[in-house]
Amino acid sequence: MEFSAIFRAAAMTLNQCGRLLWSAHESSQQDSRAAATAMLSTLGAAVLFFLSCNNQLQAAHTRWIRYGSGYEPGGLSIEDSRFDYYLPQPPVILLPDTSLPFGIGMLLQALGLLLLLLCLLHLRPRSAVRARRIQRLCGLLAAASSALLGIEAVVTGLNATLFDRFSTHWAAIPVLALAGPALLVLGVFAWWRMPSLAIALMCSMSTSIIGYLASALLIAPLVTGHDSFDAVPGTETIVALGTGAAAAACLLTALSLLRQEFLRSCPPTLLR
Repeated sequence: MEFSAIFRAAAMTLNQCGRLLWSAHESSQQDSRAAATAMLSTLGAAVLFFLSCNNQLQAAHTRWIRYGSGYEPGGLSIEDSRFDYYLPQPPVILLPDTSLPFGIGMLLQALGLLLLLLCLLHLRPRSAVRARRIQRLCGLLAAASSALLGIEAVVTGLNATLFDRFSTHWAAIPVLALAGPALLVLGVFAWWRMPSLAIALMCSMSTSIIGYLASALLIAPLVTGHDSFDAVPGTETIVALGTGAAAAACLLTALSLLRQEFLRSCPPTLLR
């Protein structure tokens, strides 16, 4: 009788150990899949941000280099706000090769931001439900803002007439205004898991309204040493370089994730 009880207890113990081992194995596989998804998402975001930066630089080159000496007819200074292509307000003078490449760049950035959100969610797969909801809301808000800017600029460039139906709509104004704070919140979430991802999110704020105003009022005058009566030369260039910096930070994040996965999968004897 005692032998039977001991045998049953041993069997139950082995069964529990087997379940724990299987659970640990499943958890390890889930972590590996999450890390792989995060790495691929970040690599995709890096590519999209690099392409977005290139398009934005093309638009900035057209305004500040090709037409840097002024615009004819009329002899208007290129610093005049009528040449703005970031949320332009009437009256507006549309320069060729500005609105269209800028709009395409913003659409690419919107896709990149969605991939960064996917990366963040997979970096913290066991986060609280409320935290994940906040992250999704902030990520979708930031991506929607870039998409709105992109759609308006693309339609404006294709039709050669100002299209501002979205940005002037009452529902779009809070989306555009809150994109910067949303990226800041995402950066705080990301900082505790992967600082380079947080830096990528912070740098992508350059194309938000807050980032554009900071570039126009603070960074551009400081870098160029030029006080303008209207738009400071190089403002859009600085905005574009912020996207480029976000791309570089995404690439660094992907390399860090690759290194972590390599260290996790390698036997300890190979690391000595």
